[in-house]
Amino acid sequence: MNSIKLIKTDWRYYRKLLLLSIVLVPLFGAGFILLVYIYFKIEYQSYEVTDEGVRHRNIFLPYHCINSVKVSDFRVLKNGNIATLAVYGQTNVIVMPGVADSSALQVYIENQTQLVRERLKLEERANDTSTIQAAGRTERLNDLVGFWQQGLMTDEQFHEEKKKMVD
Repeated sequence: MNSIKLIKTDWRYYRKLLLLSIVLVPLFGAGFILLVYIYFKIEYQSYEVTDEGVRHRNIFLPYHCINSVKVSDFRVLKNGNIATLAVYGQTNVIVMPGVADSSALQVYIENQTQLVRERLKLEERANDTSTIQAAGRTERLNDLVGFWQQGLMTDEQFHEEKKKMVD
């Protein structure tokens, strides 16, 4: 099951720039250009936080590759807090400006990263125990051959025990 959280930039992040653009409208239409720029920043700037990692356009950071998550440019508003959230990977960085409730998102990403790393460690340990079990089987087979060579076992007993170990 793959859950996706779509994160968009909150318009309140650009509120000062919006006011400036409205003031600049009478001056040669410069405000319109700024309004269009802000509109595209707000409308088309989106991020996905999934079960596998964080994505922005063609950049994807899986949880096991995330080094840190930092909140900066924190702004306290009456209707909620917004901030810039930066997700640092091994080679890439995804910066999410104007994210509402960025502290909660930071905690979520850090928890997911920790869970994925713990799962990978458990899988590594499981793989290590399989090699230990194979080594134990080899040692038992060596002991069996030693007993047979010393004459402590008959040929029939040796082949019977060997069949049990192989199966």
